[in-house]
Amino acid sequence: MSNYKLYDHAYVLCVSSKLSGNYSLFTTTASKYDNFTVLDSKTGNVQNTYILEHMVKDISKGVRVSESDILRYKENSMLLAVIVEIDRLNRTGKMIGKIATLLGKLIDMKLLVEILVDGDFKLITATASSKRLIQATDRTISKFIERVRKKYSGPPCLYAGLGKKDYEEQIREFARKYELTVRFLEPGPSALAHLGAAGYGFLVGVQP
Repeated sequence: MSNYKLYDHAYVLCVSSKLSGNYSLFTTTASKYDNFTVLDSKTGNVQNTYILEHMVKDISKGVRVSESDILRYKENSMLLAVIVEIDRLNRTGKMIGKIATLLGKLIDMKLLVEILVDGDFKLITATASSKRLIQATDRTISKFIERVRKKYSGPPCLYAGLGKKDYEEQIREFARKYELTVRFLEPGPSALAHLGAAGYGFLVGVQP
């Protein structure tokens, strides 16, 4: 950070402070300078990439990006996760409902959740059927796409972070069906620690 005076302003976008200590670290460091802004995305790697690309576009237009802009970017996207290792949520303090957790211990249950703008989880469905899981995911994407296309003319995008490559073709199928541009990203270590490597997460949002 020794060259900070060469720049008008600098931004640091951190993954959720609930997942990592980076936000606290950079906030402490940035307090020594007058042209640094540290932002807590309150999300993980996949949505962080989406937010960063919107930030770069706005900053290039002269916008001084703030927490309210981060919220706006997130509200124009939907972050979903398929969770297979349900008991991992209990170990990391993320509860998705006692019934779903109990069933998950009894049978091969999978959860589809939406990760909300404040970082909390919303349970969409819990099922042992892969077909029903895909159907529920499809309905959820369809509702979001319908809402987005009423507000924006450009094609929505899809960013996916896969714990296993097995899910790649299903993600591509969703992208083909809804004419989404698709990118595959590496899931961050925090997401893997909290959700496990057996599932996957993906974001549908407005193109930067």
